[in-house]
Amino acid sequence: MKRKLLLLLFIANLLIVNAQEWTYYSDFPVNVAPKDIVSNNSGILYMLTTDSRIYFKTLNGAWTELDTEFSGPIAPVSITIDKDSNTLYVAEQLGGGIKKTSDFGASWQIEFMITDPLTGFHETVDELSNVAENNTFYGRITIGTVLLIGKYTNNGQTIQFFEYAPSNNSVYGITELLVAADDTVIMGTWNAGILISENGGQTFQATSLNQHQIYKFTEDDAGIVYALGYNMAQDEIFMVTSDDYQNWDTMSLPNNTERYTGIFYDETSATLWLTTETGIYNMKFIDGIPADEWIDASFNNEVQHTIEVITDATGTVYNISYQSIVQTLNPDDTWSTLNEGFTGVSDYIDFGADNKLFSATYNNNTISTLTDANSVWSNLFLNEGEIGTSSLHTKQNGNIYVNLSLALKKSNDNGITYTDITPDNLNNFITRFFVGEDNTLFVLKSNEVNTLYMSEDDGVTWTELHTFASQITSVSEDSNGVIYVTLFNFDSSLGNYQLFYTTNNGLTWNNATISVPDQAGFDISIHSKNDITYAQIGVKTFIFNHSDESFTVVNGPDGTDVLLGYLVIDNDNNYYVFTDNLYKSVNGGASWINLSKPATMALPYLVNKITFDSNNTPYIVTSSTGFATDKGIYFVTENLSSEQPVTNTPFTVYPNPATNIIMLSNIEKIQHMAVYDALGKEIARINRPAGSIDVSSYANGIYFLKITAVNGAIYNVKVVKQ
Repeated sequence: MKRKLLLLLFIANLLIVNAQEWTYYSDFPVNVAPKDIVSNNSGILYMLTTDSRIYFKTLNGAWTELDTEFSGPIAPVSITIDKDSNTLYVAEQLGGGIKKTSDFGASWQIEFMITDPLTGFHETVDELSNVAENNTFYGRITIGTVLLIGKYTNNGQTIQFFEYAPSNNSVYGITELLVAADDTVIMGTWNAGILISENGGQTFQATSLNQHQIYKFTEDDAGIVYALGYNMAQDEIFMVTSDDYQNWDTMSLPNNTERYTGIFYDETSATLWLTTETGIYNMKFIDGIPADEWIDASFNNEVQHTIEVITDATGTVYNISYQSIVQTLNPDDTWSTLNEGFTGVSDYIDFGADNKLFSATYNNNTISTLTDANSVWSNLFLNEGEIGTSSLHTKQNGNIYVNLSLALKKSNDNGITYTDITPDNLNNFITRFFVGEDNTLFVLKSNEVNTLYMSEDDGVTWTELHTFASQITSVSEDSNGVIYVTLFNFDSSLGNYQLFYTTNNGLTWNNATISVPDQAGFDISIHSKNDITYAQIGVKTFIFNHSDESFTVVNGPDGTDVLLGYLVIDNDNNYYVFTDNLYKSVNGGASWINLSKPATMALPYLVNKITFDSNNTPYIVTSSTGFATDKGIYFVTENLSSEQPVTNTPFTVYPNPATNIIMLSNIEKIQHMAVYDALGKEIARINRPAGSIDVSSYANGIYFLKITAVNGAIYNVKVVKQ
């Protein structure tokens, strides 16, 4: 290539860089996991997180979350920015086309070409290139099963689609896009190397690099492009460079022991930056020629999962890392039991004020309480003359409500004392008792199954809210005071379900109908948590929006609309469901995080309750079982703000596959680790491990190392024993 001779002549002239300090960015959002960072010529940074949020930072400002509600993106997966303006383009994966904003999310515009007449969705865009000088950029497009590339011009208002993948072969799936300075479109693929287009994306041709995965591009001032790739056959990361984009030459990496995550050329300082999972390197350019030596630029960076390096218009260098900023208890196990001093089984469990845990059993008038995870249970017998506890409701303000069928009890001091709030003229017993999110109380009497009574003064007085045409089956109230009611409905045999709601305390009622033929014959039940209201119909769950009377199905952990367990929403509107494990979704069911389950639990359907303390730590109750080892109340002892254990780790495990011994790097940074087989069974636990593990006695197959670092971060490493 035309720069080889200059590079060879320049090898002897190496640049020595003095060590310097990184400054910790104290106002960086806590517990944010960056996915992508872009910047414009005015020094504005935009950051897309792994949980589909967008933050921005002006040159002298603090990080601020972009408003993406309502008119903004629902599930952003890629961002790009016009370098000369503040126009941010966002790719929205759920059939939303391209959305853009130039006023930090105060207003959004949507640009799209295709609308599916059946679903109303637009094209799905899930990867964007940089914005070229002529305001042109490209996107990875999916319409059905067809793989396309989209060319966006005129500020995204003009779109052209081109089919680029032969026979839609998945190895041609786009992993990275770059528009070079001469407008050549350079495409990285899943396993077909690098393709280029010199006619604006209309056709693509193969280059000298093929059958490899490409995942990062950058371009220097002279139009030289650098790429990071992965050779899946040899399990090796490599770096290549080219000035004609057809022929690619290998460029040396600092070493072959690290996992490289990103590459970035900074025009201000003429420096090429290279990031790994645990370190940062740079290479200076002199007179447009790289020094051909990587300098360790980690400085005081210590152990960080670096996503990438980027600079703003002032030349300030930012190291963006996947930081797990958590406090841990250094537990011996992921899940712990809370059974000391507890007798019998628990049918109802929830938290009151100060994380005091309450438990009650059906046909038992005893309320059990636990002040904290280090104490033992205490028991309070309410009244031996009552039938038994049929429901328990707790509030974070310290109010506790208990339905004993023939009486209602309340506590305003977090369960220390109880008073009677039974409605007057109770002629039979209370079949259902509900406490709304706006603290309104609701009662159904067994001899008046069509009539709903309510109290807005904590049970001091009760009034008749409404009498319906048929039997009431469920009641809820959201945090905005909207009341929802479902009735026994003969139309359910045809799959037609009705939901009644009122926004003015029963003065007027609205009726919303949803048709779900494949769930015909099931009951509908309504639930509210915070400002979210959802209906359960058979095995399907729908979020209900009363403003337009729409029902949106929740996708379960298996990717379908079927929820094999019961949907639960925590204090921050995250979704949880228990199927084979406990799963969490931070984006309304678009994707799910596996939080596993207690090691002793054999069957998933044993869980009959999921609840959360004020820190959003999930607790589960497993009382509906004949297996003594499975009974109990479990809670997660590890701080779940670290979410799903990440697969990219600062710990190298080799050889892999292994026969007798596997070696570990950075063992001084490991707190403890556990070995699990492919079925999730723990087969070994090691505190402060040595540099090797003997696996000679293990059966051939797949194993997982769950490594807890000294800083509390959790990593999963897959190991093959052969």
